[in-house]
Amino acid sequence: MKLVLTLIITALSGLILCAGAQTMNRVEVDGQPLFMNGGNIAWINFARDIGTGEPRLDLFEALFKDVAAHGGNTMRMWLHTTGALTPAWDGSTVTGPGEFAIEDLSAILDLAYDHNVSLMLCLWSFDMLRIRNGPEVTERAFSLLTVRDKTKSYIDNALVPMVEALRGHPAIAAWEIFNEAEGMSVEFGWEFNKHVPMHYIQQFVNLSAGAIRRTDPDVKITNGAWSFRVLSNKAPDQKAEGEPVGPRKSSDWMTVAEIEALRRVMEHTYGTSFTLDEAKARYDETANRGEHKNYYNDEALIAAGGDPDGYLDFYTVHYYSWGGTAISPFHHDFSYWELDKPTVVAEFYVEHTFDIPGNDLYQVLYDRGYAGALGWQWIDHYRKRLRHPHNWENSLRGMRRISENHREDVKLIFSSGKPEQHINTPVNTPAERSGMDRKQ
Repeated sequence: MKLVLTLIITALSGLILCAGAQTMNRVEVDGQPLFMNGGNIAWINFARDIGTGEPRLDLFEALFKDVAAHGGNTMRMWLHTTGALTPAWDGSTVTGPGEFAIEDLSAILDLAYDHNVSLMLCLWSFDMLRIRNGPEVTERAFSLLTVRDKTKSYIDNALVPMVEALRGHPAIAAWEIFNEAEGMSVEFGWEFNKHVPMHYIQQFVNLSAGAIRRTDPDVKITNGAWSFRVLSNKAPDQKAEGEPVGPRKSSDWMTVAEIEALRRVMEHTYGTSFTLDEAKARYDETANRGEHKNYYNDEALIAAGGDPDGYLDFYTVHYYSWGGTAISPFHHDFSYWELDKPTVVAEFYVEHTFDIPGNDLYQVLYDRGYAGALGWQWIDHYRKRLRHPHNWENSLRGMRRISENHREDVKLIFSSGKPEQHINTPVNTPAERSGMDRKQ
């Protein structure tokens, strides 16, 4: 009898531990812990989906309907992106969210709500410092990141009014501060961008997150990391036992197939041809400039900006084949990275990834303990771009498979009612919400 009781207790303990681990690897949306099952829009009209007064609501609705029909629950959408249209500017000072920005975003969120799809709202991208944007757009964005008074003008006059106006909308899965900000960093940045030190990026994330949290304490906040190189203290390029002493190049981890994949990505990114050796050299030059660590944990962000409320609720990370298998979420369990928050893989091509078939990628992320899978991207499908012609169809198949196999972890039914639109931006926003006076 004692043996039977012992076995029962052991089994129940295992179930409890398993349930606890699963909850740890979920993101709460409208009170429901979810595996984020979906994809990236990421835009219909680049940097202009909000702020025109004429968003393509017909396309957004068709997209949300398609996602819902395949069991998806989350889509990722970019907002300001470069800052060319929104927010509103007076020189390098932000004066408001931009005409129609809140109205347009509210209408899109309402459509998502109608189809039980939530939106991860990404404010900015590394594209804000693209040199080709022209000096007006690039220089004011540079000031926004590096001059605290300019950061404050954005937070007080644009970010807080947007969050306040949309506070409590159940279709907001999260506010995301940056898309791959490392691409405009001194430590990791790409040649086509102007660069700022990672410190300024961390500071901006901290101050923005703190302002969002004080304005809407219930909403989730995240940030889109370019790769695990900037999200994990577990260095992916540690030497194997017995290797010679001395620095090891990042590309030394790669197989010939992985270097070939890297070469193709670089040719697409830079618009010029590369040999395998040139691709390796360019990658090593970029990857080895910055320290590989978690730049976005609570301690790092608060140290950079000084706002104790400026932390993330969950992490998001991106993966493409240039990273090989060493920093691949498809080849490592979530626990491998030793992270302290749920982590969503929020960009990846849904195609054969070294030894893993494309149709298995969503399921692999689920099985390995991640908090979500968001394939890249719908707009390529809509525009009929040939580089990845089946990516969106494969994403939908992945969503459906997860929905059929794990419905209880992905089914989103909004329990909160759709709020009325709040389109009147406050004239005077309390300065203390920005948290800018906490650290000079």
